[in-house]
Amino acid sequence: MSQDIAPLVTPIHSALSSPLLYFGRDLQDTGSITLNITQQEILQKLLSNKKGLFSKPKSFYIHGKTGCGKTTVMENYLLQLYEKNKDAKFLAMHFHDYLLDITKLLTKNSTEKIVKEIAKNIDILCFDEFFIEAIADAKILYDILSVLIKNGVSIVLTSNFAPQELYANGFNREIMFPVFSNFLEEKMEVIYVQNTPDYRTNTLKRHAHIAFETLQEFASAFNVKPIMAKEMLEVDSNHTVQISGRFDDGIILTHKHIFKTHSSIKDYRKLARTFKHIHISNMQYFTQENEDEAIRFRNFIDILYTRGMVFSFDGQNSINIFEDKMLENIKFKRCQSRLHEMQTNDYIFSETKHFKRQLTVNSARFFDKLFAQML
Repeated sequence: MSQDIAPLVTPIHSALSSPLLYFGRDLQDTGSITLNITQQEILQKLLSNKKGLFSKPKSFYIHGKTGCGKTTVMENYLLQLYEKNKDAKFLAMHFHDYLLDITKLLTKNSTEKIVKEIAKNIDILCFDEFFIEAIADAKILYDILSVLIKNGVSIVLTSNFAPQELYANGFNREIMFPVFSNFLEEKMEVIYVQNTPDYRTNTLKRHAHIAFETLQEFASAFNVKPIMAKEMLEVDSNHTVQISGRFDDGIILTHKHIFKTHSSIKDYRKLARTFKHIHISNMQYFTQENEDEAIRFRNFIDILYTRGMVFSFDGQNSINIFEDKMLENIKFKRCQSRLHEMQTNDYIFSETKHFKRQLTVNSARFFDKLFAQML
């Protein structure tokens, strides 16, 4: 394989092609999340993981409750990794993306062949929001991660769950999962981020509005002029997503056409790779009665958040769109927490937004080249 498949990361401080204006503020109105002592210690552990300090690269499994700062540590690690070592070959992606891409490659290739190709070009592989929803995924991941580590790739994972808590009460868990969770604990340094108040819901942060009663209120607040026209965005040869309107670098979707349909992570990923701002019109409140829609929305937000995308909606005047009973589920609680952060100035005007988007572009290019070679 040619060396040009290795990810390339561009500087993060380049200007936006069309700066987002919001209530008269511009990109100078930015902020950052200060790492606490525990997070700083974890960050230093990650940064010290290089040749000369360890006989072979270490891997890390970082877990903790929603809003404790795992993703923040990961983002700081990647930023410093790039700034201090321009030649570092690393790939960072959301776990959803990785499963989709690996599953596609496995249709025509063995696990060992795939992993060896990845290991040729990657020194460090980072996953955010590691989880297991099916026993088949655990088998695939066990095979892949074990061979990656054996081939000298350093793995860094973040998760809401400790290794032994993954796939709790899952179907046929006893068949494979004890082997997999024991592997994670034996081959990776497991780090627990101590429980702290959810920094995303910090009332001292400066907030903007992303929830509006009407589309007109949204357009006025974001200083945009939406052009409403139905069009179909092709996801692949077998599927399309209906778009209801466009504005600047963004699009308007309706709740009905994205969450009441059989949309999937593949659709959300295509949207997130194509646009910078997604607005949902006629947003509906989520209860246990429309839980299928809530799950789609949760996956949708995971994709947008990881890429630092701007998100807004109308039809509801509050970001608290889950009934209390649903927030007993940690995944919905995490989604609600992320919505709180996504309405802050720190998030909307973050200078790392371009870096996060570039990481997404890099991972897409990386796997596109693998697909071209191996499929």
